[in-house]
Amino acid sequence: DMSTDVSDNKLVRVTPEYTQQRPDGHIKRPMNAFMVWSQIQRAKIVKEKPNMHNAAISKQLGSAWKQLSPDERLPYIIESQRLKRVHKQQYPDYKYRPKKRCRTTKEESDPPMIMRKPAVSPPTSRPNSPAVVGCSSPPSRPTSP
Repeated sequence: DMSTDVSDNKLVRVTPEYTQQRPDGHIKRPMNAFMVWSQIQRAKIVKEKPNMHNAAISKQLGSAWKQLSPDERLPYIIESQRLKRVHKQQYPDYKYRPKKRCRTTKEESDPPMIMRKPAVSPPTSRPNSPAVVGCSSPPSRPTSP
């Protein structure tokens, strides 16, 4: 059952460990309402069904979240807004900078196909052509003391 355990006046609070900086200096983004809710619900599901795959849990959580009414979501929205304020106080200069995802060429990303020997030999690849398209190393950021 994915119903919330939150009464009308009860506030939801999550542990502040998400705000901690990782050893590599990466600062996590503040959780949105869905993430706050799903963190709580995921723990319940894992406790009940420890062998359930993470992907299956995520699908279940996504569909359950969509079925929640605005009133049921409200405590999680309020908590996510609080987390956002705390994050802004802790990291006033923080700016979300997503890493560029590396795209592979279609030829490399498709699963291998079993083929007959081609009648004509395929074109040879150019020695200097990159295997990955649109991927560059992220700019180095100075680490904070």
